[in-house]
Amino acid sequence: MEIIIKGEAKEIAALLLEIEGRRDKAVDVDKITQSLFNALSSTRNMNASL
Repeated sequence: MEIIIKGEAKEIAALLLEIEGRRDKAVDVDKITQSLFNALSSTRNMNASL
């Protein structure tokens, strides 16, 4: 089965994969949190402009 992810969902999926890859390592939580916040803010702004 192939799933195609587009737009902001693609960014969120990439961040989740990055978190998964670092699970056993020390994670820069602030950096990942900021990236996720930026992706969600961008989605909210895009939806507001519709």
